[in-house]
Amino acid sequence: MSEHWDPNSISGRRTRPVTKVGPSRQPDRIRRGSAAFNGRELRMMIIVGLGLGLAMFVGSSTGFDLSLFASDTAPAKAEGRANADPYAEARLSRAILDQQAGDAAAAEIAARALRGTIVRPASVRLIGADTFAFHGDRIRLADIDAPQIDGACPYETGLAGRAVQRLRALMAEGPFELGEAGGRDADSAGRKLRIAMRDGRSFGGILIAEGLARPWTGQPQPWCARGLAYL
Repeated sequence: MSEHWDPNSISGRRTRPVTKVGPSRQPDRIRRGSAAFNGRELRMMIIVGLGLGLAMFVGSSTGFDLSLFASDTAPAKAEGRANADPYAEARLSRAILDQQAGDAAAAEIAARALRGTIVRPASVRLIGADTFAFHGDRIRLADIDAPQIDGACPYETGLAGRAVQRLRALMAEGPFELGEAGGRDADSAGRKLRIAMRDGRSFGGILIAEGLARPWTGQPQPWCARGLAYL
């Protein structure tokens, strides 16, 4: 063994002496470490608090909903119900009632449009000797009792065909007025009861004068057998 061998050296390098901490110095170090740790924790809490406050301020000023980051728990739901608009249901009911009133008003306006309305021949589709379609409604001439195409006898059917041709010719002459008949607005079949006129003269009156219809008496009368006496 070399006489220069150093027990504190490994591979020719001298190791640094290890300093042992005595029992008397250890409590001071622990206290200093705890104080440093508590200081870092306090600073971290302050920074986190300031960050959350800044986020809430920015969210409230820009309208961003911070509740997206909140957990969907029962207390959060209860708080949401507490903050809900207490008048929302009342507003919804009022909107429904307003809509219903609007629909009723629109129906009334549509019904009034058939009273005293100027009708053009192109908007009319003839259905029978006393009935025609106009803007989705069936209109019946209220002042006549007309024969029917599907009559009870050949005489009524033939007379109804002549009445239809005459009414079509009257309507084709130009615009005419569709006015109220007075009394009921519609018959049992749902047809609007109206009087068609031009220049103060009723189309029904023309058909009556020409023997193609009878005045309306409140009930339809037969055209076959006994009904022939009315002509």
